[in-house]
Amino acid sequence: MAYILVLIVVAFNCAALFVLSLLAAGDGSAEGIHQVWRFGYPWVVVFAIIALIQCIRGRRAIAIAIASATLPAGYVALLVGIVVVFSFNWLKPNAPELEVACKSAGPRYLQRPAAVVESIAYDWEPGTYQPQVNYIAMNKRGNVGVRQYTFPRFPKSIKFIEKRCCAPSALTFPYERYTEPGERIRIPELTADAVVTYKVTHAPMAGSAYKLETVDMAVTDRRDGRALATLRYVIDEHGRRGCGAVTERAMDEQAFVRRAIGLD
Repeated sequence: MAYILVLIVVAFNCAALFVLSLLAAGDGSAEGIHQVWRFGYPWVVVFAIIALIQCIRGRRAIAIAIASATLPAGYVALLVGIVVVFSFNWLKPNAPELEVACKSAGPRYLQRPAAVVESIAYDWEPGTYQPQVNYIAMNKRGNVGVRQYTFPRFPKSIKFIEKRCCAPSALTFPYERYTEPGERIRIPELTADAVVTYKVTHAPMAGSAYKLETVDMAVTDRRDGRALATLRYVIDEHGRRGCGAVTERAMDEQAFVRRAIGLD
């Protein structure tokens, strides 16, 4: 009877593992499924063999307990593995390319605008794109945490925001003006008091297929051409490391722009 119970539990573990593997394919690819199978089924087999050995030795209760503990034990082992990998990534040294690039990273506030800034524009070279995020949490060691993009928000003293339009075909009206979030009109040129420009570059990293991303930002007073501030931040996507923080805990693009135009 104990053999039958063990085999039933093993069969249940296999079915449950199959369901979990389907959940791992959240992006629609089969890679997640294969990874679960590659590590999960050998784990189930090892526990099943140990349980059957205990049955042969007459330790039926222990055998059933071992078979029943297969998936919970696997979950615990997975958590331990995640903690170990996370700790390694947290403490490992930076890539040499990142170390060099970080020497010139960070914000530089050059001068305050001569007059009050009441509008802001964001621009970048045609055919390129602005960075996908404008907030990156990072600690003192440069470990990167939350990365996100939020539409720029400023006090009511900022009357409108302008941006280059994302559509490559927008030749006549390549810009958009936002008076409120979600309300926009197409415009032929920028008219805002201050302009924030982006330049994104990628450099190869030795022994890695990933590239080092460097973002250079500049804030200029469009009315008189004054350079108000610059910011360079660098991200090692593979190593989850970065530099160029604006605040104590983050590369916060909006905090940088607010200070550059005299709002902070």
